[in-house]
Amino acid sequence: MAFSTNRWSINRMKLKNTYPKFWLSDKTVSELVKWNNFKKIQFNKNWLQFLSEDDVVFSVRTLDTAKYPISSLLPILENGLSNNVAFEIDLSSAFYEAVNRAIEFSHEIDQHETICVDFGKVLKVKGSRLSGNYEEVIPDISVDLENNKELNFDYSDFISSEKFFTKLKVISDTKDFDVAEPIHVILENDNAVKLFSSMV
Repeated sequence: MAFSTNRWSINRMKLKNTYPKFWLSDKTVSELVKWNNFKKIQFNKNWLQFLSEDDVVFSVRTLDTAKYPISSLLPILENGLSNNVAFEIDLSSAFYEAVNRAIEFSHEIDQHETICVDFGKVLKVKGSRLSGNYEEVIPDISVDLENNKELNFDYSDFISSEKFFTKLKVISDTKDFDVAEPIHVILENDNAVKLFSSMV
């Protein structure tokens, strides 16, 4: 399993192979994924070496796992996954494309650039700022709700997952939840889950 967190969202992904336990900083990972052509990996105490297909070696320092215990992260994730699902939808490429277009009209909430997803008989993606508004209906996606629920999200939670996750679940005991409180949301596919919250 691979885990990541930015203190706002938690990701868990199944891996084909087994690796030793280590933590890498987000800056290190951002640089490594630019290459995406590693064929071998070697772990040595606090150092990790990657060998590329071009026989270039990248050495990166790992973080102290004692300072970032996975045991403190897992209960949060497991608790979120075990709670009741108010409703779920299948995500389409049209949804992610609408999110990309709505970004131009994102607005800030607590230092997060957000967009709005309007869940109801018709699913809509919205953006609103002083310079204008944006609204797009997503075809073939709907939620059986008596009253629409508008939730604001940091758009990066969707953009970083673009076309990777295929299902969205809203976590609540009932469909009549209070949008004035943060609502947990799960994005998932067969091999990975992402847990984060709406913005209020």
